[in-house]
Amino acid sequence: MVADLREKYEAVPSSRAFKRLYDDPEWGHMFAVLHKRLNEHFTDINGRAETTRHYWADNSRDLLSLIQEIEADLHTLRRAGVEVDLAGSYQDALERCRPWLSPSGGSAVPEDFERIDVIAYEPVFTHAARSVKLQKQQEAIELKMVGSGSYAWPCQAQLAPLGRFDWAPAGSPAGRIRIGSPSHPEERCCGGGSSGAPKSRTWEPHCSLGSARPARP
Repeated sequence: MVADLREKYEAVPSSRAFKRLYDDPEWGHMFAVLHKRLNEHFTDINGRAETTRHYWADNSRDLLSLIQEIEADLHTLRRAGVEVDLAGSYQDALERCRPWLSPSGGSAVPEDFERIDVIAYEPVFTHAARSVKLQKQQEAIELKMVGSGSYAWPCQAQLAPLGRFDWAPAGSPAGRIRIGSPSHPEERCCGGGSSGAPKSRTWEPHCSLGSARPARP
């Protein structure tokens, strides 16, 4: 099922402008293909909304098909355990377009239709396993991993300015990091020697990876 989905998108060309937005070896190409198609439709709709208010028949059918395709393919990924989110503004744009799109004869763009904010320089698809939401920050950020295996940790230089958070790293036997404010940085982690007792230490002023310990800013 998932292999068929990946093969389906591998056969569709994308563009460098969109592929560079997605650093995801498994699904980045799929996201880039869908993002490109959405932007083409949204840009055209914005133009027609300001002129003839008529969206062409072929484009209307293609956008209806694209909406169904995105819903079906993201559902397929979720069933396979791959959680993917579409940006809220794009989800809202599709919901606003769906009612007036017609499969034949073209579509009349409503007079009160609000212009769609086209996103060209940021990803609109987010693979949940590759991001984390922090307290005091609503948007997900992508984790940049340092190290490998069970000792792969996010480089906390990107996390430290964002305030206090708790994080239990995957694969850690009892790992938990709690970071205070930037002015009172502290870490607590597993791996406290042969006894396994947690230990704490203050931050070092650079990013590195020592033996059995997380990266430091």
